[in-house]
Amino acid sequence: MLLMLRDETPQRLRFGQQQRAGIQPPQPQQHEYLQSLWHFQLTTSGRDRVRGRVVLEGLPDPDQDDGRAIPALVLRDFAEIIATYYTASQMAEFLYDSGLSEDRFARPVDDEDEKQQYLANFFGLIEMGTPEMRRALRQFLARFVTGDLALVPTSEQSQRLTYALERAGWYVDGDTIVIGERSRSRCRPRRRSRSPPRSLACIR
Repeated sequence: MLLMLRDETPQRLRFGQQQRAGIQPPQPQQHEYLQSLWHFQLTTSGRDRVRGRVVLEGLPDPDQDDGRAIPALVLRDFAEIIATYYTASQMAEFLYDSGLSEDRFARPVDDEDEKQQYLANFFGLIEMGTPEMRRALRQFLARFVTGDLALVPTSEQSQRLTYALERAGWYVDGDTIVIGERSRSRCRPRRRSRSPPRSLACIR
């Protein structure tokens, strides 16, 4: 039951396992497993469940998001830039300050070598989530490439990320990314919009 509560989405319970140098921690099927667990904490979703609160999910944005995937390789590129700059603890603070809360998902990062993979997985979980979760991710990606967050990518990184999104049919529109025609050339096609058409902009 503890593992189910920890691993479900949204996550309602978080806990850790004590580690001792040179000793393999007990596995769930072993008698000592429960005694090795500590730091139990209800997440925001878990507290809502205990209090009997019903949280309504946000409505979809069909004009901005038709449910198409934001490719995992593109999300990995974002993760690589962020994980290269920040330590694991700083990265968690950056995600929180940027509007992406971790308390619905897996354990906090505890290994510097694993933080890039953790962040890529974290983005992937949100990408597969509810419309509200996808909306938060779309806003985060747009604000990152436009330099509106604490970590500002280089001009080359911003251009590369923007083009990768456009290849998948995602375009920066203000503080979010929205759907459009998939780019198949070095020129950026116009996104879907009710506003007057704009001329093509090519990457030089």
